[in-house]
Parts: sequence; C-alpha cells; structure tokens
Amino acid sequence: MTVSVLMATYNGEKYIKEQLDSIVPYFCDDDELIVSDDGSSDSTLEIVKEYQKNCPMIQITEGEHMGSSINFASAVPKSRGDILLFCDQDDVWMPEKLAAVKKAFDENPQIELLMHNAGYCDAEGNIVEGDIFSRRNPMHGFFQNLVHSTYYGCCMAAKRSFLIQYVPLPDKNVPYDQFFSLIAEKKKTAMFLDERLILHRYHGKNQSRKMSNADRLKFRITLWKNVQLTMRRVKE
Repeated sequence: MTVSVLMATYNGEKYIKEQLDSIVPYFCDDDELIVSDDGSSDSTLEIVKEYQKNCPMIQITEGEHMGSSINFASAVPKSRGDILLFCDQDDVWMPEKLAAVKKAFDENPQIELLMHNAGYCDAEGNIVEGDIFSRRNPMHGFFQNLVHSTYYGCCMAAKRSFLIQYVPLPDKNVPYDQFFSLIAEKKKTAMFLDERLILHRYHGKNQSRKMSNADRLKFRITLWKNVQLTMRRVKE
C-alpha cells in the first residue's frame, strides 16, 4: 500500500521546512509528496526545491490559484498512491503517522475515508493542552456533519479510488474536507481513528470562516446540493 501526501502551500516559508522534516524521513520507497503551490510570493518554493534535491519523491506542481480547497483537489489526479493524505504546510506530523494510517486502511478494507485525532502546538511548536477529538466530538451521520462538520482536512486520509471520482470540486467555495467527508458519510465508508498523529499549529493566521446565521444556512444548502449532484453524476 503506497501513499501520496498532498500538501497545499501558499506563503508558508516560516514553517514548511519543519513540516517536511516531520514527513519525508518516514516515506517508503514508492511513497510521494505532491506540493501544490497556489502562487506563493515568498521563499516557500525555494525551500521545497532545495529539499527536493535530496528527495526525489517530492513533486512540485502549480495550484489553481483559487484557494486551498481547489488547490488540494487539483493535486488528486496528479497522485499515484493508493492512499492520499491531506497535509497543511504548517503542522508537524508524528513519526508513526504514515504507518498508522496504512495499518488502519489495511485492517478496515471497507473504509474509504479516515480522520484521525491531533494534538495542538503554538506558533513556536510548543505542545499545548487539548486535542481535536475533544474539541470537535467526532460523530458519524450525513446530516449531523452537514449541520456541524466534525472533520478536519489536515487529519484526513482517503483512498485514491474514492477521491478521484469526485474531483474537480463543483465550486471553489466548497471546503474540500466537508465535501469529501459528507460523501463518505453518505456512503457509510468513513472511520475515526483516536490517535494523535499530528500537532496542529495555531499561529494567528489559520484559515477560518465567520458567517452570519443566514449565510451559514445558505452555505449548508449549497453544500448539500453540490454533494447530491456530484454523487448523482458519479452514479450515472
């Protein structure tokens, strides 16, 4: 079982080397890292290219310049691994992450998408209290996750054979993690793994959405329609 790590980058020079250092040493020979850059204007790509000199498993590709969700999704067809893992540019992976994810899929062949737990660290990499599962209280169910998603992209992995059916994303405003996880929930092929396999970094520049109640309702209706239409297209 091989893996492709899909890392979406954009002006990530401050943390990206630490993230690369936490991933690449644990690759097997046929694993790969696809760095999909969305038009960085800092030294992000220079850092990756320097790292690439000694790591031929790193592939650099140009993103769609439409934000992180489209950037992540655009890397899916360029991958070749059996399992695809989504990766933020500023987190830190635990040494056992790749092996644990492979083992989970190997032992649960019916599963198409997995979300694992994660701890937290601050901007300097110091571990702080808490974990994502305690904060998000992950639960199964399509409508439960449509109303309040318990999935976090940086903690997700999925079979390539699953993801490839549902790209490109139908809308640039559709979050890739909610979109893919809702499809897996609809198919009942999702799994939660209560192992802290990354440190998710909080540094004041993390992406977040603040919406009014009306905008939130409109967003959920749009997301629901996009999931339904996409699944219908694939079925046909």
